[in-house]
Amino acid sequence: MFLCFNCGSSSIKFTLFDSKSLKEIVEGEITQLNLPTSHVVLKQGKKTLFSKTRHYANKNQAIDEIFVLVKPFGKITKTGHRIVHGGLFFSKPVRVNRALFKKMQGLEKLAPLHMPLQLSVLKKVLQKEPKMKHIVIFDTGFFHAIPAFFKRLPMSKEVYKLGIQKFGFHGISYESVLHQLKNPKDKMVVAHIGGGVSVTAIDKAKPVDTTMEFSPTSGVIMGTRSGSIDPTVIFYLAREKKWPMEKIDHMLNFESGLLGLSEKSSDMVALLKQKDKQTKEAVERFCLSIAHAIAKHVVTLGGIKRLVFTASIGFYSDVIREKICHYLKCLGVELDAKKNKSNAPIVSSKKSKVIVQIVKTDENKIIAQHTKRL
Repeated sequence: MFLCFNCGSSSIKFTLFDSKSLKEIVEGEITQLNLPTSHVVLKQGKKTLFSKTRHYANKNQAIDEIFVLVKPFGKITKTGHRIVHGGLFFSKPVRVNRALFKKMQGLEKLAPLHMPLQLSVLKKVLQKEPKMKHIVIFDTGFFHAIPAFFKRLPMSKEVYKLGIQKFGFHGISYESVLHQLKNPKDKMVVAHIGGGVSVTAIDKAKPVDTTMEFSPTSGVIMGTRSGSIDPTVIFYLAREKKWPMEKIDHMLNFESGLLGLSEKSSDMVALLKQKDKQTKEAVERFCLSIAHAIAKHVVTLGGIKRLVFTASIGFYSDVIREKICHYLKCLGVELDAKKNKSNAPIVSSKKSKVIVQIVKTDENKIIAQHTKRL
């Protein structure tokens, strides 16, 4: 059996796979690890096997419970882990050891939302099962194929030599989308829209350009992240307003985006229920930001055959898809209202010049596939 981990900023998703067939045996999640009480659930298909509210004194207790929950279903031979940032060191999945783990720790500050919990889980699993094979898959790995033309940021050679460049993120999700589409060779734009958002131009099943650059904070407007902003804002807050860099960092990652604009929430479901002008404008800014990114990639590719929406908001929210595609009418994008409302696989109309479809990303399956190969 393979036990695969996919950690967010305050949650641990875990899935147990059969090591030969890669059939999903059980899946579960521990949420709200940042709060005094957490919730743990274990499912087999649509059936809930276990659902409890827990208090964990530390994250190690949460990991211990995961191993207890999956133990009845078979012996674990490998674990697989999603790690957000691989930096310049890691372009492919690796079997982790102490030396490689130390290198990963050096990248933690580049992705402060996700890396702390991901590395904490990996460290505990390494300690718990030191003789087992532990495989790490990096979100940035998919984007090592981006042409050098797009990798280099418009900054000095001195900065480039420091390893500061475009890395790209959500790579495991994009790999899942392409796998499900059977690696089509046509030009497309894929929009991964969840708490984090990125938009990627793809040609011949390879990434050409993407919105997230050096860190997952960059790019379009997100749930709590600002996306790309004028860098002088940071200098002004630090120099003139005497804000500590830690406060600025926290503001950009945890207090900005939809949360900052609406001053209410980063939860799209909750925001769409609100009727006030400020919240409506926050949602529109979010959608327009994504539409701008899609249009930019269309120019880069010289036109596209398909536009794909994925991740929690992209796959499930017909309202957000409609709003984004409304801004793309000038590019010949047209939705079929009924298909979009019912979350059909293809939601574009027959008149649309671009095929618009939705794909449910399955990052855990990709993690399992790489775990099996190594």
